[in-house]
Amino acid sequence: MKKAKKAQLEMIGLAVVVILISIGMLFVLNFVVTRKPAKTQSTFSEWETSQNMLTAMLTSVSRDCKSLDIGALLQDCANNYASRGSIECNFGVYSCMYVEAALAEMLPSTIDSWRYSYRFRAYITDPNSHIIPFDPHNKAFNPRNCTDLTEKESPGIQPIPLDVGTLTVILEICKQ
Repeated sequence: MKKAKKAQLEMIGLAVVVILISIGMLFVLNFVVTRKPAKTQSTFSEWETSQNMLTAMLTSVSRDCKSLDIGALLQDCANNYASRGSIECNFGVYSCMYVEAALAEMLPSTIDSWRYSYRFRAYITDPNSHIIPFDPHNKAFNPRNCTDLTEKESPGIQPIPLDVGTLTVILEICKQ
């Protein structure tokens, strides 16, 4: 009779341990599922967005310019800026004009539609000497007045080698 009681007590003890472990796992699972993402994760995600978008834009193949990618056309534009590019695309448009139009179409249809505030720049050495003729009022390149004074996430940056120097292409996503 004593062995039966001892076995019953052991079974009850084991059941209590299983119940306590189950309750503990529920608390841990609840905490992990309902936790908000850490700030570093959201900052990395913003940087990742700008870098990935910039890479995708520069490697996109043009529809009407000899199937060259936008990066190659931008490089030609920078190397031959005085003549507005040496590559003639369809309809008598040269690389500088084609790249400006292509980027003015890409940026609003993607980043702006995601409701990010951003600024796109491309320059050789001096950040104020843009190789793309930016119109400060052109909303495609800076739709919500993202300025030097605006707090930004880490920008997407892509250096492109030129005949002389380096072209730096930057896509900045501003904090909202």
